[in-house]
Amino acid sequence: MARKYWYSLFFLFSFLIKVSGQYPASTFGHHHSYYFNPAMVGIEKKRTINLNYNLNEDEKYGLISYEHPSKNLNHNIGCFLKIYSGRYEAVNSIGLAYNYTFKTSENISITPGFQFTQFYIGSSRSSVTNSRWEFKPNMDLGLVLAIKKIRIGVSVFDLWQLIENDDPIVLQSPFEKRSFNGFVSQKIKAHKKLDLTLAFLYHKRTNNTPTIDLSGHALISKTFMLGGTLRVEDEPFAKLFLGIRRWEYISFQISIDTKKGSDNFRHTELLLKYDL
Repeated sequence: MARKYWYSLFFLFSFLIKVSGQYPASTFGHHHSYYFNPAMVGIEKKRTINLNYNLNEDEKYGLISYEHPSKNLNHNIGCFLKIYSGRYEAVNSIGLAYNYTFKTSENISITPGFQFTQFYIGSSRSSVTNSRWEFKPNMDLGLVLAIKKIRIGVSVFDLWQLIENDDPIVLQSPFEKRSFNGFVSQKIKAHKKLDLTLAFLYHKRTNNTPTIDLSGHALISKTFMLGGTLRVEDEPFAKLFLGIRRWEYISFQISIDTKKGSDNFRHTELLLKYDL
């Protein structure tokens, strides 16, 4: 078991280093809900490694995270490493999350959580300027109400808003504006060979137009994954994704936008989930 664990970490970090959307649309509700709420860390009581690679015409990032639930206590911890490259800047960030679950009854629980993050912000390779790297700490807060297989949560990210000037390049940063997330998700056992996950996500960043994601995910015969996300913006569009699950602890998924971007490019996402 220990050997499998370290081999997995080595593989995932190697992949992340090789690969180098502001946030993933197709993952929520099934894959990496921790991305939107620190109170979701370890809430499913599984030790999990998540890997995301997200690419579009303006930005790309690699993300790896680890969730570690406590076996005998009601608290969980998690951590992440993210490498981001946008049009104007590059951002490396790390975070450490903690939450604690209060059981109010057999089927109902409330989980508050927080996360400390550290951003390392500098110029990207494509930027016309070459600014020195800056180190900026921040904090995220989250709360989740669980009722059987239903999850209802709210979170505030980048609590200490970092924008302090009118530099047009700085204002482009997706990491320097406070954001609010609200979600509802439910897992349904539709058939002995069909598991469904339905999710609603509201995401609003300071001075930006809010986005709403409506997602559906199906796991067929515990092996094949199929789903989609409808993102409601000024111009709504859908993402379709498919994947495969092997040995009940490895999931691989790929998602592609149904519309092309300004450079005739489709936003693409690769996801790998490993339950230890």
